[in-house]
Amino acid sequence: MFETHACDRRLATLAMQLGDPRTAAALGMQAVTDAAHFHSQRIRDELRGLAAAATPHRRITEVAELRPTIAALPRLEVTL
Repeated sequence: MFETHACDRRLATLAMQLGDPRTAAALGMQAVTDAAHFHSQRIRDELRGLAAAATPHRRITEVAELRPTIAALPRLEVTL
C-alpha cells in the first residue's frame, strides 16, 4: 500500500511538471488524504515538492486548493 501511494505522489508531481495540473491536483489531494495515515516526513517532503511544482499553475482552482492543503500538513518531529 505504501508503495502505491508513493507512485501516486510522484505521478502527481510529474503530471504537474508536464503540464497536466488538474490531473496532478486530483492525485495530489488524494495523496494528502493518504499522508494522514502515515507518520512519514519523507511523504510530507515529497508533497511539498509537488506544491513547489504547482507554483506556475497556482491560478487554476484545483491547484490553488491543493497548495495550502499541502502547506497545512504538520512537520513531524525527528527522533533519534
